[in-house]
Amino acid sequence: MDDTQNELKEIIKKKDGMEMELKKLMEELKSNKDIGMTEPLVDSEGFPRSDINVYSVRKLRNQIICLQNDLKDIMKVIEEKLYHLHKLVKEDMEMRKRADSTVSQEKTTSISH
Repeated sequence: MDDTQNELKEIIKKKDGMEMELKKLMEELKSNKDIGMTEPLVDSEGFPRSDINVYSVRKLRNQIICLQNDLKDIMKVIEEKLYHLHKLVKEDMEMRKRADSTVSQEKTTSISH
């Protein structure tokens, strides 16, 4: 159970780092004339906008999308590990409960003799 907890802590730490990186990339993207993920990179005539660095914005958007996909994957792993950890805790509690009831029965039996 300790191994699972340690693995989970490491994965969560990695997820936190990825979230910080994602926040940094989003702020950097917004610093380009308040461009986000959906604003057009071309003007009304279809030419690249001259008021932004189109290459930089495209690169940032790509990095953000890749990082978001990685975060989705790591969240699935965390979910699986949490289910596994809860299963282990439940099994441990059930074993302790059975052991306690066995000890109680043995005490009752030895007292009555």
